[in-house]
Order: sequence, then C-alpha cells, then structure tokens
Amino acid sequence: MPTLVLMATPKTSAAIYALEQLSDVGFINGMIRGRVFDPLPEGAAHHPNWSFFRSTEWYLTCREIAHAADILNAYCQALLAEALEHTPDLWDKVKKRFKNEGTRENVIAKLRMQRGSDGAIRQIWEKDLGTFWNAEMDLIALLRNRIVHQGGFDRNGEIPRAIERCREGRKLLPPINQMNGEIPVSIDEHGKLIIDAKTGKWATDHVHHNIYMMDHICMGQFNIPGRRYVMKRQSFRWQGGSRGIRLLPGEPLPTGGPEAVELEFPTLPIFPEYNDMNDPSEIECAQIWKKAMAEIHGFVEEYCDEVGAGVRSFFPGMPGKIHSNTIRHHEHHLGYRVAYEAGEGRGGFLGIRLRQKDFKPYLTVWSDETMMQDFDLCELSEGVKEAIREGIDRVMVK
Repeated sequence: MPTLVLMATPKTSAAIYALEQLSDVGFINGMIRGRVFDPLPEGAAHHPNWSFFRSTEWYLTCREIAHAADILNAYCQALLAEALEHTPDLWDKVKKRFKNEGTRENVIAKLRMQRGSDGAIRQIWEKDLGTFWNAEMDLIALLRNRIVHQGGFDRNGEIPRAIERCREGRKLLPPINQMNGEIPVSIDEHGKLIIDAKTGKWATDHVHHNIYMMDHICMGQFNIPGRRYVMKRQSFRWQGGSRGIRLLPGEPLPTGGPEAVELEFPTLPIFPEYNDMNDPSEIECAQIWKKAMAEIHGFVEEYCDEVGAGVRSFFPGMPGKIHSNTIRHHEHHLGYRVAYEAGEGRGGFLGIRLRQKDFKPYLTVWSDETMMQDFDLCELSEGVKEAIREGIDRVMVK
C-alpha cells in the first residue's frame, strides 16, 4: 500500500473516496477471516473447518475483486466528469465515444450519475487520453465480470488468454507490494476461478496504485481541483471475553482438506437362482425382483455421479430364512452409506427393500432423513426415482 508520504499529497474528491473504499476492504476482510479462524488442532492433517473456510475464502475474495473493479469504474467516470468540466477542450478528444449523448453537458451529467459505459470510459483513459494505465486494470475488470455475471466461471477460456495479454501488456510502474509480477489467478478443469486472499490483495493493490498515479497526473493535465488528504486508519477493539486475530492482507484461511478419494461404486451380489421353485407366481416375483434390483442399483450409481456423491459402504442382503424352492420367507435389501466423495460430512444411509405380499412384489424406500415410502409396483418408476433422489440429497449434507 502507499506510504504516508504518498497519502499526504493532493487528491481529487473521486480519488479520496476510491482510496478510502479500497483501504477499508483489506482491513475488513482481514478481520472477518481472523474472527472465524482458530488454530489448527495439534496433530491434525487439515483444519476441521476447511470446507467452511474454503467457501468463506471464495466469497470474500470474489467480493474484494469485484469491489476493486467497481471502485475503478466509478473513479474513472467521476474523474472524467471533472476533467470535462474543468477542461472544455477535452470534449473534442472524447466525443466520438458519446455519439448518442449530444452535448458535453449531457455527458458530464451522465458520468456524475455513474451511467456511462464502464468499458468505454476505461478505453477513453487508456487509449484516447493515454494516461497512467497498467495492463492489470483490464484483467481485473474481466475477472469482475466473470464473478458478477457468470458466477465466477470462465467456460470459454478467456481468463488464461487475458492473463497472457496482461503479462505482455503495458506496465508503467507496478505497486511496491507487487513488484514480482505474479498474477495469482487460474481456472480449474471446470472453468471455475481459482482465487483466494492473495488474489484479492493483488487486485486491490493494483487498483489502489493505478488510481493514485492516474489521479496525480490528471489533476495537473486537466486542471481538476484537489485537496491534501491523509487516509483514515481503521481499528477494531475486542470486547469482554471475545477473542480473535486479524489475518494480514493477502493471508488466506487454511482451506486444505483431505485428499479427494474417488470411491468405486459397489457391484451387486449374485442373485439367487431359486432353481427348485414350481409356483409360477413365485417365479414371476423373483424375476421382477432381479430386474428391478439391477435397474435401481444402476440408477443409484447414475445419480451419485450426477451430484458428486460416493458410496462409502454397501449393505446388500436377504433378510429372513432363505430356501431354494420358495421366496416366501425372505426379501431383498440394498443399503448404501452415501456422502460426498471429497470427504465432506459423514453422509447417511439410504435403504431400499424389494418385498412381496402373496408373491406380489413391491418396494420400500427410505433414508436417515426421509420417511419410509411403499410403492405398489416393484419397478424403477418416476416415484421411486424421486424417493431415491430425495434420500441421497438429504443424507449427503449431514
């Protein structure tokens, strides 16, 4: 961040507001991270709150990047309004960007209401006026748009290309804290941004520095008034028995979890042949059981794949006394201990029984978190599918 010498220099009102906002976000995020953080238990391979920390890191970092880009956009619009107000001749250089607004006065009013096109305004400062503008500004703006409009996903691979453009682009003078030129941004195999507190600090540092340098140049170039300003310092006091720490800017929470283990889906046991049965009703019931069991087991596997679940334990069985010449005294049972494959949560139990009454087969489906449901037909109907889906959904989040 700028030193006290830099902070005491004259600044425009737009810069004062922007720099205050950028300074606040680093302090606030550090306090939030520190407040939820507690030391790693002795001997633990990973923090027990790693999953929550991972969600918190993602949320806070997204907000910090988007905030930095929004502050940059707002500053550029406010500063351009001031420049057009105090240097009327500037209108001739920029009016091509405002073909539908008519007059300089209309454009000034629009910019002061923050209603200009952010992309066009950035182009004015970077291309038309050639002011101080590091290549990171365009990448940060793109990251903001992916976070706000695409939920943090970059499915078209634009971010890696933008990172390369940034590395090859103009770097007039980087912030002191970012002299190594690192760009802590990447995407995973699904196109989701890989970012954390280090990325947020990178974005905030670059925008803070660019605004400071840009403001210093434009005040003199466009006769924009300013005033000397020393940035306010934030503080936080712990009350009573509360305790906590403030993580340093760019210091992420411990988000490392257990290694994701891909669980192999279990196979069905061999279905008994019932070779000695003579009753056609029993034979038909057994055949229906066998067909339904295979279809149900396949559907459980398919839905687990869809939602990222795995079966940690499998409990097939045939409760009751088994004879080779009758199905009268037993039924078939499928039990699954279902949870996230990555090891989040302990999961829960999903049970399915293939039953019969007077050799008419039917099904019962339940879980630790759902009621038992009987189905008159022993088949993979839409009702059975929905009961299985609901059972898996409920137990996965335990």
